[in-house]
Amino acid sequence: METVDQTLVTACRSRGLRVTPQRIAVYRAVAGSTAHPAVETIWREVRRVLPAISLDTVYRTLDSLMELGLVTRLGALDKNRFDGVTAAHDHFICTKCGRITDVACLHPENLPEWDLAVGEVKSATFLLWGICRNCRDGGNGRKNEASGKVDEAAVDRKK
Repeated sequence: METVDQTLVTACRSRGLRVTPQRIAVYRAVAGSTAHPAVETIWREVRRVLPAISLDTVYRTLDSLMELGLVTRLGALDKNRFDGVTAAHDHFICTKCGRITDVACLHPENLPEWDLAVGEVKSATFLLWGICRNCRDGGNGRKNEASGKVDEAAVDRKK
């Protein structure tokens, strides 16, 4: 199984792109997170390794990683969020705490024949909105602003 770095190197070389410290750091930040981080969160994470990196460079690097097929963007949210898992899957978004959770793909081959009505569909994803188990069951987890995840330690401290 390839490491994150090997995956990036292979993808860059296949397109004739250089493997830069910026690409490595940004890809590691996205691929190493299950929180579906926003650009600002990625930027803060990368600045720990590359203090001089600009927010603009992070945006441009994310664009290049999307073109390489290494990350995807979750749109239709208050902020663009990014996912390092590119295999088909969908997302559940808690409307109370903001946590985004990967869920199994809900759209197998039984999607309607949309090609005829709207054009050539290349991919599809479902965003499910609701209340997560933690919030529903009265958990007092607080949203971690840096990651968008519920602070499970805060939940444990309140019990």
